[in-house]
Amino acid sequence: MKRFGRQLDKGAIELIEEAVHLLRRAPIAILASYYAGGLPFVLASLYFWADMSRSPFAYQHLAGGALGLAALFVWMKLCHSIFARRLRALMAGEPPPALSFRCYRRIFISQTALQSSGLFVLPFSLVLTVPFAWVYAFYQNLTALDDGEAVDLRSLMKEALLQAGLWPKQNHLLLAILSAFGLVIFLNWSILCLALPGLVKTIFGIESIFSRSVFSLLNTTFFAVMAGLTYLCVDPILKACYALRCFYGQSRRSGEDLKAELKQQSLFAAKAAAYLALVLMVLPQSSLRDRLRSWIAPSKRSCSNRNTPGACRAKNLSNPTQTRVSSDASLKDSGSGLARSGIGSLNGSESILATVQRVAPSQGRGTVGFLLSKCCCTRWWAQSSLL
Repeated sequence: MKRFGRQLDKGAIELIEEAVHLLRRAPIAILASYYAGGLPFVLASLYFWADMSRSPFAYQHLAGGALGLAALFVWMKLCHSIFARRLRALMAGEPPPALSFRCYRRIFISQTALQSSGLFVLPFSLVLTVPFAWVYAFYQNLTALDDGEAVDLRSLMKEALLQAGLWPKQNHLLLAILSAFGLVIFLNWSILCLALPGLVKTIFGIESIFSRSVFSLLNTTFFAVMAGLTYLCVDPILKACYALRCFYGQSRRSGEDLKAELKQQSLFAAKAAAYLALVLMVLPQSSLRDRLRSWIAPSKRSCSNRNTPGACRAKNLSNPTQTRVSSDASLKDSGSGLARSGIGSLNGSESILATVQRVAPSQGRGTVGFLLSKCCCTRWWAQSSLL
């Protein structure tokens, strides 16, 4: 069952598509918050790998390099939590939250205490194979749910464990699809880097040891670089998928997804009404009056048997459902609703624009009903000025 964008048995592919769309419309500052933590850690990891595998003084650098790498790992998890929190604010249609120093401190402490165990638990669960998907989702949820407002670590762990147990089929398919996607990205980066020395030789005529023998590139450092590039390409999508899962999981109790949809609908309706008022102001007055006369012609004919057109118009406004033409039923109903809301007289385009700006934030009947109400408002003004 699907309704709008809500999470009701949503498939893994649909969730991935939504995550990609979410990243595409995210501001550059949100993506920068991710790479501000992920890029330094990947570069430091590659340097540490190359230093430990090739330097004759690797043992002397071991302690300092490991300590710096651990600090960058915690920094990366802090940035990823901020990234996930901003994504969830974007999903809810809210402005990016402003974090205080206390929130930063809580996120830093919780990520340091909980994410460090994942370096040992995740490989162990991968060996066992069966619990890996739930364990991986649990650690991803720790990052997505940590907003710095949790009272203690136990409540954060309980919520992350609860969200990890939701939709297990979706979770397993999500990991399978993104693992295959990551393998394709790894092969693409490998083929590009292996072909790059030959392209440089062909275009610029620069000869190197790598252009003479492509196999000279195939070492552990090369594969580590390819793994790092793959991680930077795939992991943002993975973080966005688990942020969506947590958002929809918590919305089962809070209804936050419905609130976000209502905000989007009301924003779209307000923009459409503003554009309608702008068109009414731009159109020539004579052309507009001719169009409106042809539009309200059935209403004129319904009032032709009356001696006083003003009385007929007053009757139409007080009870439009008795005198409406069949083709204008929905417009008349919306117009009576606006008349009962306290809309007085509309004397021109400026009054229409003011009415649109006043009524737009309070409309909750959806985009179609809102636009019909505005059109009916315009028609009532035409009847008042032309009849």
